[in-house]
Amino acid sequence: MLDPEKMLPPSSYPDIASNLKECQSFLDRKNSELKHLTLRLINQENHAKAKDTQAEKMISRLESMKTEHDSCLQLAEMRKETENVKKKHEAQAMIIDAEMKILKLRMSKTPKVDAVIRNEEIYCQRETLNAKRLAVELYIENYVMSGVLGSGILSFLDKTYAVGEKTNPSDTPNMRILR
Repeated sequence: MLDPEKMLPPSSYPDIASNLKECQSFLDRKNSELKHLTLRLINQENHAKAKDTQAEKMISRLESMKTEHDSCLQLAEMRKETENVKKKHEAQAMIIDAEMKILKLRMSKTPKVDAVIRNEEIYCQRETLNAKRLAVELYIENYVMSGVLGSGILSFLDKTYAVGEKTNPSDTPNMRILR
């Protein structure tokens, strides 16, 4: 139980009561400050959560932007590669066209040269035949005028000329002369 010696005298009770009131008011103030600080802390915590949510949204948006940017870069690289491949194909096509033109020129050059040579050969053959015909005509004219050659020789010569010139044998100069 309580020891009477340790008990306070009754005269000190009003002081104790006022001290208790002061302590109570101090505790009430501290309690109110604590409530205020708790509310402030809750507000700061809510604010921090909102900022965290906002930061997460920003991170998500930045990640989507990064993904979009990466996609754009990949698309740009693919376009560049496509352009490079297209340019390579165009260059190859140009090279092939140039090679084809060169081959065509070479191929057309050879037949042209061959055709020119053939034309020259045909021309020379015609000129040779013409020269022979002229010589024979002169020879025949000399003998026809002198009456030495007969009509059999003239028809033979007319057939020979017809092979060289593809004309009607009866329409040769010798036959015209004899008519």
